[in-house]
Amino acid sequence: IIKDENEYLQEWMDYHRKVGVSHFYIYDNNSKVPVSEFLKDEKDVTIRRWPYTQTGSQNLAYLDCCKTYGNDVDKIAFIDTDEFISFDPKFKTIQEVWESLEKEYGKIDSMGLYWRMYGKSEPYFETRQPVENYTEYFENFHIKSILDPKTVKYFTDPHHAINSGKYINEKNEKIVGPFGSLPLPENRSEEH
Repeated sequence: IIKDENEYLQEWMDYHRKVGVSHFYIYDNNSKVPVSEFLKDEKDVTIRRWPYTQTGSQNLAYLDCCKTYGNDVDKIAFIDTDEFISFDPKFKTIQEVWESLEKEYGKIDSMGLYWRMYGKSEPYFETRQPVENYTEYFENFHIKSILDPKTVKYFTDPHHAINSGKYINEKNEKIVGPFGSLPLPENRSEEH
């Protein structure tokens, strides 16, 4: 779900195509220049207007995505345009990560990946550069979810869903919330 982030979309989409994303479902949350105008020539994008702004509307958009498009795909990654999925370089695609987890731990329905923020985090949009320029990062204690949309019941927040299937991290630890199962990094607390 995005609002007024069109200038960042192309880089974000190109990056995620390289790691195996085959289709994008973008919810346009009242952008001044509609995303549909900006991406009118992209064939692998479905854009849905999402005019709602009440508290929790991002969770509702994610649930709507699962219900509306869940029969078309077997996995959906729920990430923002300032977030780039990365993983151990021995893998080339998200699917390879998924298959590796299944080979080691049996069938899974969803996975939570911990994420990193690259570059200066505040104020983000004033310091944004192409993703390949970022070398500094800090670990984040939140997860980002890649889910089988058919198993999703609802979202507790934008990072975590309640589902009916096996939902693990890369260590085969059950995902129980938006902070996953790992301890918080040093000098960080849940209040941040």
